[in-house]
Amino acid sequence: MGKRVIMFKSMQKRIFLGYLLLTYSLFFLSFFILYELQTRNLLDQAISSSMDLNEVYAEQMGDVIEKKIDALRTIASTQNQGIEHDDITGQLQKLVENNHYGFLTAFYIDASGKVFFSNGETNDSSDRDYFLEMMNKQPGYVISRPIIGRESKREVFVIGVPLKVKGKLIAMVGGSTDLREISTIINENKMPLNSYAWIVDAGGLVVAHPNQSIRMTTNLDETKQYVSQEGHSIWTYMENNQSGFVQYTDQNQNEEKVLTFYEIENTAGWKLGITTLMSDINEPIQYFRTVIFIIATFALVLFAWVNQKFSSEMVRPIIELTQAVSSSEGHINKLDIYVSDDEIGVLVNAYNEMADKIDSHTQNLEKLVEERTRELVKLTEKLENRNSLLTKSNTELYSMANTDQLTGLLNRRFIIGEVETLIHLVEKGDVNDFSVLFLDLDNFKYYNDTFGHNVGDNLLIAVSSMLKNHFRASDIVGRYGGDEFIVILPGVQAEQAQEAAEKISTLFNEKDGFITEVAKWLDTDIDALQLDKYLYCSCGVISYKELALKDADSLLKEADNRMYQQKKEHKANA
Repeated sequence: MGKRVIMFKSMQKRIFLGYLLLTYSLFFLSFFILYELQTRNLLDQAISSSMDLNEVYAEQMGDVIEKKIDALRTIASTQNQGIEHDDITGQLQKLVENNHYGFLTAFYIDASGKVFFSNGETNDSSDRDYFLEMMNKQPGYVISRPIIGRESKREVFVIGVPLKVKGKLIAMVGGSTDLREISTIINENKMPLNSYAWIVDAGGLVVAHPNQSIRMTTNLDETKQYVSQEGHSIWTYMENNQSGFVQYTDQNQNEEKVLTFYEIENTAGWKLGITTLMSDINEPIQYFRTVIFIIATFALVLFAWVNQKFSSEMVRPIIELTQAVSSSEGHINKLDIYVSDDEIGVLVNAYNEMADKIDSHTQNLEKLVEERTRELVKLTEKLENRNSLLTKSNTELYSMANTDQLTGLLNRRFIIGEVETLIHLVEKGDVNDFSVLFLDLDNFKYYNDTFGHNVGDNLLIAVSSMLKNHFRASDIVGRYGGDEFIVILPGVQAEQAQEAAEKISTLFNEKDGFITEVAKWLDTDIDALQLDKYLYCSCGVISYKELALKDADSLLKEADNRMYQQKKEHKANA
């Protein structure tokens, strides 16, 4: 009997130890699954937030560069008749003094490579890669690799745009920007998780970085310091993809990191990277792991002591505890089982306390994620507002550069550019032909001098409105200057253009020479005006293929001559 009791107690001990081992196995498996899920969730959230910020900052940087390109293009476009040295250097000096654009220097380079800086100094850049690229390939703009500025003596990159006259490249207008400026832009806003941003050019050279020892000294294509989890250099991913992310090891610092990157628009393959330490990403879960480890260690010691004293009485509670843990399915819930006031009860209470702490920690994590999300939303709204203001400013600048301020019609510079474009399209065969109507108001000077400039301005506005409403949306109506107007008719040949000119004469007849409008503006009766002048227009009509003139100036000059010929005929018949 004693042996059976001993055997029974030994069997109970073995059963208990078996259930104890099973219980702890399930417990740690549940902990491991929960820990891995939480770790992956934190990593996914960090990557997603970083990618969103990466895209926003890359677009913001692209907008900054686009703003600089547009400013240079505006200056280049003013030299449409050839380089006026004093005029262009004066504009370049104003550009340098305008902190809105952030240029260290501004200059233009003639076709021989001679540089004329805005401050009056000269130099030679015939050996610079960006100058050779502009002269040989004639792109819309060039952005140099980082260089040492010959005037500023700083690490800079150069942006250049072509200066063309009658379609021929005669010079390049450019400006240099301090690399420290772009470092300041990308790091002026605090990022979540102590992340930091940096920029690498198309050749792998780090050109902007908060660590000054890395900037302009580290080339990702050459260093073996940054190795991904797959064993590749991080440059392999960045060079072959416009955007993405990669986990890697910084072997010099022996740290695990996560990199997200996004290509910056308007650059030659530059990419903006955001780096985050894995330790910062996993920091919220470290406390969770410590609590679990302490509770698990305490529970193990407690169960070992209880096993020695109460093995026979612990079998049933241990089985219930094992079943409760087994049914948790990766989520730790408080146990609702009956226990006595002994060591088993202490263990169950400790388990329930652990569940409460885990639940509290999870809530804190959710609150932290919510706060970070709100910060990201605020930052996104701020960036959207900045982008909106930039877009509005660009639109206003474009309108001011291409629109006649009095009539709202397109101005002379825009018209000449459109004629040059249409000539190119006809020569390529993309457009069959186009015609130009050159209009001049007869007797306008009489109204303007007799009744004042206010009446003259009103007449110009009224005629502009009549012309704009008469022609197709595809036709181009503009004010050439004074009382002269230009109408460009894409796809229209000479015969159809002549018909359009005759219809314009009909419009003036239907308006009775705008006598009614003049009387209204002067607040008097038509009869009281005693007008012996009739507001009419002379019109010179020409199509491109009619004479096959090869440039816009010749075409417009011929249309102007034909207009004056018709004006003479009007005077002879008057």
